[in-house]
This record gives sequence, structure tokens and C-alpha cells, in this order.
Amino acid sequence: FHLKWTLVTENDVPPTTTELETYRQQQTRRSGGATAPNVKEQMDYSTAELISDDGTTATWLLRLKPGGNDDSSAEHMASRLTFHHPSATISRIELFSLEPFSPVLGVKVELARTIITYSLPTEQTPSLLQNIEVQVRGRAFWFKSLDSDLTVSYSDYRYAGKK
Repeated sequence: FHLKWTLVTENDVPPTTTELETYRQQQTRRSGGATAPNVKEQMDYSTAELISDDGTTATWLLRLKPGGNDDSSAEHMASRLTFHHPSATISRIELFSLEPFSPVLGVKVELARTIITYSLPTEQTPSLLQNIEVQVRGRAFWFKSLDSDLTVSYSDYRYAGKK
């Protein structure tokens, strides 16, 4: 899986050969069998609250429920979904912490936020992933910073099916 990704820029600068090698090694170490949580199944629909609706877009707030017995983070998290009425699609998903929390002993997360944006569908294309932004602020064992910002942009989509 990790071979499908390539580091193009980091902080708006093309990577050096050493940085590319480090990136590949990190991706290899992260490519274990574990998969990301299925947030769709963690959304607690009984907590859904309409935040705004201007006739074109509606924004809903939902709390998250644990994805498993070892999930201590979900109770501190929520999701904000933005729906585009005319296309009946989700245009934005934001997962965020409601308060500081400790997912494991010695780790304190002050802020966790992931924002995923999608393009609106057109006659030629479906809704497509555009951008993922991840922001984490926290500490491990009171001295190691967990602060991290990551932005992944998707572009230059090309049709790969039969015409």
C-alpha cells in the first residue's frame, strides 16, 4: 500500500533524497494490518443536532461512540457533517475533540481535528476527495510534543474506466 504514495512537497518545498527515503521508511513501518476506524459506524445518530441550514447546505453535529472496548477517545470526540442539498452529497466532514483527553497513560491530547473536504459532483464527475487536514496538539510524558499538522491534497483526477 505505501508504494502508492509519493511525497511531493513538505512545507511547500520539494523533498531531498534523504527526506524521500525517510518518508518511504515511515510509510513501510506504518503499513501494518491495522485499519483506520470506521467513523461512519461510530457516529451516534441519536445525538444528531442540526446546527445550520441555509437551503443549500445543512450542517449537523453528532457525538461519536466507541468503536471497540479499547476506544477511550470517542467519548471526547464529535463530528460535524456538511450536506449539499442540491447534489445530495456530503461536502465536508470534520472530526474534532470536544475537550482535552488522555487516550493512553502518559499521553494528553489537547486538540485533535481532522477535516475532509469533497468536490461537488458534476455531470462528468462524481464527488471526489479534495483535501484532508489533520491537526493534533498534545504531550507524551509531559516533555515530548505530539504537535502535528498534516495536509493531503488530491488533484489531477483522471478517468480510468471504459468509455
